[in-house]
Amino acid sequence: MWAVPVLVVGNNVMYALADAGVDAGRSMLCELLSRYGRQRRVAIAVAFDGAPPRRDEARRIDDQHISIHYSGERTADDVLADLIGSCSAPRALTVVSSDRGVQRHARRRRCRILDAATFARWLTAPAPDLAPPAEPDAKRNGLPAGQTEQWLDELGMADPDDS
Repeated sequence: MWAVPVLVVGNNVMYALADAGVDAGRSMLCELLSRYGRQRRVAIAVAFDGAPPRRDEARRIDDQHISIHYSGERTADDVLADLIGSCSAPRALTVVSSDRGVQRHARRRRCRILDAATFARWLTAPAPDLAPPAEPDAKRNGLPAGQTEQWLDELGMADPDDS
């Protein structure tokens, strides 16, 4: 598993997705987060307000690529602040929250900060094209005639008998 560089307040992102016209509950958000994490090879911790869901819903949400936290009597913002505070390398974290208090805490720990609306746009954007760039023709066909000798001469490696 990768380190946890992305910490998310789930409720903030669900509201931002709703504002963008995407009706996402906890399970859909977790699917989006999991896909995002796999594509970018980052682990994600998400905090939701309230108690954990019923067992059957929890199984639907469970995903090995993300760590899910529930706030219980506290708020998801409090849980995220605890996660930030317990991190030994907070500069490596990206904190996703629209809450100014969480952003202030993250800024003090020198975390990267993203507001939920920006992150929601990233979650719903088409997957980046990860195909490698095309190979240059010279790799398959070799260098044009005379260019090898030119480079050997330039580098002082030309055969003196060829002169």
